Amino acid sequence: MSRIEHYASRLAPNVAPINAIFIARHFNRVFGRRPRPPQDPEADYHDFLVDRMSRGSWSSTQLRCVDKEFAKLDASKLHPAIKAAETVAVIPIRGMSIDRFTEAMGPYLGRHFVAKPTHGSAATEFLDARPDLTKLYRAGRYNYFYSFRESQYAPLERKIIIEENIAEHGSDLRDFKFFCSFGRILFVQVDANRFIEHERILLSPPDFEPLNLTLGAFKPTTTWVRPKQFEALCHAAQDLSRPFDFVRVDLYEKAGQVFFGEFTFTPGAGMEPFSEPDFSRRLLSEIKARPDCPAR
Repeated sequence: MSRIEHYASRLAPNVAPINAIFIARHFNRVFGRRPRPPQDPEADYHDFLVDRMSRGSWSSTQLRCVDKEFAKLDASKLHPAIKAAETVAVIPIRGMSIDRFTEAMGPYLGRHFVAKPTHGSAATEFLDARPDLTKLYRAGRYNYFYSFRESQYAPLERKIIIEENIAEHGSDLRDFKFFCSFGRILFVQVDANRFIEHERILLSPPDFEPLNLTLGAFKPTTTWVRPKQFEALCHAAQDLSRPFDFVRVDLYEKAGQVFFGEFTFTPGAGMEPFSEPDFSRRLLSEIKARPDCPAR
């Protein structure tokens, strides 16, 4: 996004026709065309995602599940056996100066915690590894709606959540991302070495063997070893996704236990292409298979 576009996005109201204009510009850069309505026979998964971004007709449950502070509470209701990283503190950041923020973060520095915004993606800082508090402060104050007009982020309170780091010192947990519709697993994305040399593999049900395609510009994983708790991961993803026409459920596995990560309703802001466009079209067909899916 150019500086002019970003400035315009900050000024433009959150209404569907204006959102669609901004989104179409991003979409055209990635896919070389304008988005299609989800009902169009030629539409695909990415058209579906950017349509829901622009419309912004999110339920109160979806908005609550986007907020990382409350998502864990809702996840525990949907799947009581799920574990989650303990919330150590939540710091509302709206109107807070950088000096006050730095002071508020002081008691948690040097400890095996992570800190990140509750209302957006990325921007994770590890508090036992010289965190960049200025970067975290700016990320916490930023409204992620401005970047790609993902309308679910627009109304959220801006906060920093501090959690226990469930990964061992010097290690990185594999991230299991289940793309689901009303409790059905559509496919699974497994990310490893996310903070070093990001690797990714896609798996397809029912046997969950690797797919010969990629999503986004990440190095394909060369080896795939299914964890012993994979069935438990699948069961958790099914329970957690059951209320939603589409959601990505992020989970981790550690010491035989399944941990909740987050809910995501517009993965990659709809801008991460598959290496095989036909897969994207088939994916939307599966999402629309339920008669109560609003994209039909």
